[in-house]
Amino acid sequence: VNDFPDLQSDPHLVATGFFQRREHPTEGHYWETQPPVIFRGTQQREIAPAPRIGEHTELVLSELGLGID
Repeated sequence: VNDFPDLQSDPHLVATGFFQRREHPTEGHYWETQPPVIFRGTQQREIAPAPRIGEHTELVLSELGLGID
């Protein structure tokens, strides 16, 4: 069984750029995987960092017609 450091140094995954080091605005750096396949003629979207706990709570509740209480 490979562990994460083994995967990060795998020649194929390194050559394809499968792991990308990203910087989260408040949480520091993390590793992100790239899509395993890319289809011709499709636009690749930018992946935003994961939200912090509760970051979108007010927005989601308001879209549901609920208050913060």
